[in-house]
Amino acid sequence: RARCRHRRSRPTRSPWPPGGRPGGRPVTRPPAGEAAHLGSPALREAIAGHLHRTRGILVDPADVAVTVGLRQACWLLFEAIAVRDGGPATVAVEQPAPAYPAVAARQVGWRIEALPVDDHGALVGRLARPTGPRCALVFAEGNHPLGTVLSAARRRELLSWSDRTGGYVVDVCSERDGIGTGLPLPALYGGDRVAVVGVLGDALVPHGLSYLVMPRVLGPVIAGLAGHDDAHVDSTTQAAFTRLLRDGTLARRGARVARVYARRREELRAVGCALPRPARLLVGSRGPFATIRLPRQVVQPVTTQLAALGVRAAPLAGLYQVDPEAAPAGLVLDVGQLADKKVCRAVRTFESVLTYPG
Repeated sequence: RARCRHRRSRPTRSPWPPGGRPGGRPVTRPPAGEAAHLGSPALREAIAGHLHRTRGILVDPADVAVTVGLRQACWLLFEAIAVRDGGPATVAVEQPAPAYPAVAARQVGWRIEALPVDDHGALVGRLARPTGPRCALVFAEGNHPLGTVLSAARRRELLSWSDRTGGYVVDVCSERDGIGTGLPLPALYGGDRVAVVGVLGDALVPHGLSYLVMPRVLGPVIAGLAGHDDAHVDSTTQAAFTRLLRDGTLARRGARVARVYARRREELRAVGCALPRPARLLVGSRGPFATIRLPRQVVQPVTTQLAALGVRAAPLAGLYQVDPEAAPAGLVLDVGQLADKKVCRAVRTFESVLTYPG
């Protein structure tokens, strides 16, 4: 089995000149001292090997950074792009999505625009315009919460946009969101301006381990930013995840969870067709989430009844941070965290409220 070897960082000058940010285009790797802020060499090699085995991505461990959550990973990317390319610009963020990409972009001073999705993933054709964004952030392996996967044609279109315009592509992949069925698609990774942000083990432990695969042109800048950031993953956690990755525990756990999620999705599709109109149950091919489109006036009654049953439902509007006006009425269920009985109770609650709204 092929393994990625860790390449030692060659000594070079720091990308941080005295009293200011790095100037000019960095062309060298981070020096050894700064590489330590990106995570332990053993863990970075283990992450690279895991991505190679599970997603077919050939990653140099020197391009991997361990981060404290996905928001820090996005912040490092946006800040590094701003430092290298002369200031903040516009980023197109796939919507719906969790809040952390928009929060990180606003912290850096970026403008944000929504990138809508359909059954084939993000509508990347909207990027191709004269005043388009400098960066596009997508969930190619599974939208959160819709579970839609970016099609092969749109992956090629997105990479072509990056090559033509010099725009940056950020592919976000949580292990839970990316678990699903269907044939594997070509990984959205390659070129000097494509980054991968992800989480490993979030199907095993609550928050998992966040990582960033850095574009080559941003590596030295990100290393400098990480070196000046006080937030780092502790050594005990890094050692534990190194072992879990090396011995295959995370990969085996992911395979088992994938079977559970697939069964839950099929069960929901079977009962969802019986929901009275105008309700609509959306269950994608990936991830643990189910989205229920509901009339706006019944969202709160359904939420209250579900809470009484011990079922927590999140408003769908909370995942439209970029363009709240475009948010449809509905709820999101994390069925991966629910027992089978609670899933059935949730569906019966939808039926009763919609059938007898009074």
